[in-house]
Amino acid sequence: MQVFRDDRATKWVLVAALSGLLTAGGVAAYADDPGGASASTGRSGACAELPTSGEPPQLPAPTRTTVDTLRQAYDCILDNAYAGSALDTRVMLRDGFKAATEELIRRGRDQPTATLAGLTGHRKRDWDRFAATMQTVLNAVSGDEAARQAVAGAALTGMVASLGDNHAGWESRRVPPQSGPQYSYGFREGVSGRPTRNIQDATPPFYVDLLRAGGPADQAGLKRGDILVAANDVPLVSNGMLNGGVLGDLHAAKATDTLRLTVTRPATGATWTVTLHAETVTPTAPAVEATLLPGGIAKVTVPAFAPGAADAALGKIAELRTTTTLRGIVFDVRGNGGGRAEEVGKLISSFVHGKVIARDCDIRNRCTDDRTDDTVPLLGLPMTVLTNGLCASACEGFTGAVKYLGIGKVIGTRTAGAASGLQRAYLLNDNSVLVMPKYYRFVGDDAMVDEIGVPADFEIPLTAEDLSFGRDPALDKARELLAG
Repeated sequence: MQVFRDDRATKWVLVAALSGLLTAGGVAAYADDPGGASASTGRSGACAELPTSGEPPQLPAPTRTTVDTLRQAYDCILDNAYAGSALDTRVMLRDGFKAATEELIRRGRDQPTATLAGLTGHRKRDWDRFAATMQTVLNAVSGDEAARQAVAGAALTGMVASLGDNHAGWESRRVPPQSGPQYSYGFREGVSGRPTRNIQDATPPFYVDLLRAGGPADQAGLKRGDILVAANDVPLVSNGMLNGGVLGDLHAAKATDTLRLTVTRPATGATWTVTLHAETVTPTAPAVEATLLPGGIAKVTVPAFAPGAADAALGKIAELRTTTTLRGIVFDVRGNGGGRAEEVGKLISSFVHGKVIARDCDIRNRCTDDRTDDTVPLLGLPMTVLTNGLCASACEGFTGAVKYLGIGKVIGTRTAGAASGLQRAYLLNDNSVLVMPKYYRFVGDDAMVDEIGVPADFEIPLTAEDLSFGRDPALDKARELLAG
């Protein structure tokens, strides 16, 4: 339902030219590592950092994830992740082994010798003990390649998870990007209150947030704000909690899927049931849109900070100015899951010059400033931002800069709090990709946004009832502020 990271790494499709990077020299240890100068695992084959600009490179097909791949990821995390040098190796290896044993149990393949012991916090010695045990575990399932790969992948995923970083992850690339026909019932569900990482902790009610014009839900008479009561006769909420298994029924997987959906409309109090038949859809990237509101106010909706989003927004504003004298701009970034920091920087630079938008710091507090681009022409207009709990990552960088640099007021609800830092991507020797921030990002006036979010200056949530009645109180407040 929500993605809290730049998805660029998922688009890396490998290039043979990069394979030569995998045979580069070993990874240097931090000087203060418990193992000293010999603290790295001592083997060749460092992870290769992938470029962060231009078109994503094409990569060869993924191969078997081995213990040596895990070793490469281990060194890569310790040497490159923001908290890597401070990470207790025992914790990382414990979490990796825990995930591997959970996968064994799930497959009914647990082993009596699958026990991790003797870790001391020494980088190389801990790795050697882990590697020997992990190799024994993998050898025991070597007759089942799918199980072997799943156990190795679980171990790597667990190691990355030990960072506790919402922008860190491992892309195995064994599940290809979705291609070909996709299917939909023509609506997207919304959740009341601030979204949570565990969807079952979300606050009910669930409701129709977006509708595709002419889609099955629209043709069945559903409207935004309709509360989702039951899917295929199973209640979505029981005792105040979401029935997690029901959520999947709201999304079509094949052309023959149907959904029996019971809804209640807040505007009328009516409850009824419709049957929706899946339609085939062609996914399209959401576009920046601009609308002229009464009083010379431009409402600019930025659904994602994808490449070109800033130019698109500035172009829309320029178009409106050719026919209208604008008095202010409302940026609507509700539901914006993030994107590229460069796009945020360009848009912020159209409102203010000579400022630090964000600061990227390593764990020793050595920082680099991300400053405004003062070659971008200033718009010379007041602005406000509409945001909510689905505004994450780069969206929080934008919202935070607006608030903490005093550019405008933030209206809506607190953002997601998923903005640890800019992702770097690293190629491993099985042609999978490790993604993680190298630096922690402070926003605007050195504000910590990750895990906290950016609070609204005016707390005005958009509820199912508001949608049902066609109201947008946050937008009304924004217009009031700009008109004043």
